[in-house]
Amino acid sequence: MVTTEWFHIFWQIFNLILTILLIAAIIMGVIKGIRYIKRVIKFIDKAERYIDEKDAANVMNCTIASLYVCVKDMERAVKFYEEFFACPVTERDDIYSVFDIGGIRYGLFAYQKMNEEHVFGSNCLPSICFGNVDVLKDKISGKEICFPLTRIKNNWVAEFVDSEGNHIEVTAPVKE
Repeated sequence: MVTTEWFHIFWQIFNLILTILLIAAIIMGVIKGIRYIKRVIKFIDKAERYIDEKDAANVMNCTIASLYVCVKDMERAVKFYEEFFACPVTERDDIYSVFDIGGIRYGLFAYQKMNEEHVFGSNCLPSICFGNVDVLKDKISGKEICFPLTRIKNNWVAEFVDSEGNHIEVTAPVKE
């Protein structure tokens, strides 16, 4: 009887040790699993930050340096825009002339001299902003208007036709 009781106690202690080891293994697995999950989350966070930085870099590196309109008669176009912008042409050439408007190059391109085809009108719509509507009205006075001065949300907007047939948008903020 002593032997059986001893064996029974031994068996209970053995089961208790196995249960403790099993619980310890489960806890260790959970801890390792949590560490693994934390690593995966950290990796995902780094990847998202990298993507965000790349997206931000792409956006931040994009600027508009210039735009141009096609012209048939460079002299006439230069005269028109010198009067319109109230400043002299920055670079004058028979093929490409430039005005510096607030750091943006506004070009005039004599497309016919380069044997290029072109359709005038709505293919490019430069938008020029003035500080107030009175200056805007003065600038379009006497010009052919293709879109009348209209309030659109917080801006006054109009379009006119330049000396070469291009449509040009002009805007000014609404001040109440």
